[in-house]
Amino acid sequence: MSFKKMRLFVGSIFLLIILIISSISVSAALNFDIQVNPIIKNFYPTQQGKYEITIINKQAIEDQYTLSFTNTPRWSVETDPMSYLSGITLKANTSVKFFLYITPVPEYEFGPHDFNIIAVSKNTGSSIVDILPVLLRNPSKDFTEYSPVINLDVDIPYKINPKEEATIEIDFLNRNKLDIKNLTIVVTSMHFSTVKETTLGPLEKKTERISVKYDPLMQPTKDTITVTVFANGVDFKPTAKDIEIIGYSNLKENVQKDDSFLKYTRSITYTNEGNVANKKKLIVSTSVLEQLFSSTTPDAVKVVENGVREYVWEITVHPQGSVTITMVTNYRYIVLIILILILLIVSYYVFRSPMLITKESRIVRASKNDEGISHLKVLIHIKNRTNKLIEHVKVIDRVPHIAELEKEYVVGTLHPDKVVNHELKGTLVKWELPVVEPYEERIISYNIKSKLKILGTLTLPAATLKYKNNKGNEVKISSNRFIAGSDEEYGK
Repeated sequence: MSFKKMRLFVGSIFLLIILIISSISVSAALNFDIQVNPIIKNFYPTQQGKYEITIINKQAIEDQYTLSFTNTPRWSVETDPMSYLSGITLKANTSVKFFLYITPVPEYEFGPHDFNIIAVSKNTGSSIVDILPVLLRNPSKDFTEYSPVINLDVDIPYKINPKEEATIEIDFLNRNKLDIKNLTIVVTSMHFSTVKETTLGPLEKKTERISVKYDPLMQPTKDTITVTVFANGVDFKPTAKDIEIIGYSNLKENVQKDDSFLKYTRSITYTNEGNVANKKKLIVSTSVLEQLFSSTTPDAVKVVENGVREYVWEITVHPQGSVTITMVTNYRYIVLIILILILLIVSYYVFRSPMLITKESRIVRASKNDEGISHLKVLIHIKNRTNKLIEHVKVIDRVPHIAELEKEYVVGTLHPDKVVNHELKGTLVKWELPVVEPYEERIISYNIKSKLKILGTLTLPAATLKYKNNKGNEVKISSNRFIAGSDEEYGK
């Protein structure tokens, strides 16, 4: 191959490489775009330039873009938000808009300037350069075209109690001789919007205070308060701050007492005037007697702490809600019980029978060595339980068929007035007493013998006593039945 052909071949290869590189660069450049919209491009040295920047990611994948600027020694650069100076991450086929602010530094020169913004793609390494038009005006030659130049310092509380008003302080400093007649302050959040109109004289320094109020019942949450200032048709960079709506709780206690005869009622009502729930533990000392005659609503837990008895409640009071605890101590039950006992005792003595009759027996002529019952001694006790004479008293007893009455009576005993043999009832024995003295007690006794030896026990029927009361009516009472033949009766 000749030298001429060699040069031609190498040149063709080189041209092809350049075309490929150019094609790749163009293709990469098309993967994203940057757009600049000047907001304030003509300004004085004491003012800021403002530009709206839009970056568009045209790729099907996420990419990160870094920003750099030319002529930066003459300009101070800020972005809103400031984090974009460190890089901007965009998802596939998305875009972002933000504001760029530039401020001249002391080495500034009046007149037009070219301020370059450079965006670089991390994925492709490609970059786009855009030129921002800037005109730095000379105030000494053009005093009639003053634009508002204001330094702002905004103080917003970080934590706000919704029950109280929050105060936002804004410090203003007019940096030139412009007399600002229309200064508007707008304070906004997700929950309110407040506008205040004021003025700012030439080179004046002043502080404006704006009060904002949230709903007192608002639950604890996060919010963002933004302060924007407009002066003579110029809007300044907004100041935004994330704040916290704090929770608060204020329990109001109301105690009421209602005391009556031996009954004491105490009610405690807790009202939550806050925006969060409040838990309360209430302890009330008591005693054993008080617990016996007390009731609580809601039911209290009864504990003993260091020898002291206590009622304990653990309650939760919700926002703007109330809980009432009631304790009722009623000693009227004691009086009622005493009255019932007295009534029972009085009724017993008033309505009880003035005469009392009881019956018992003793086994005679028998021992443990003898089997069965053959002879019994029957004892009938009568008693006058009043302080009055009782007349015409009759005592009637019955001897069962299995036994018969002995006709021999012990000297000193009261002999029966009548003895009747009844086919069905057995032998009836009757005594008549003309009178029984007050509180007098008498014993009537007689002996019976069984017709056959009785193994085990013998049930003696009840005796009957008859008398006439004060009204002349006959009253009849009966004694107890008695079971003869128990071990205790032997040997009596």
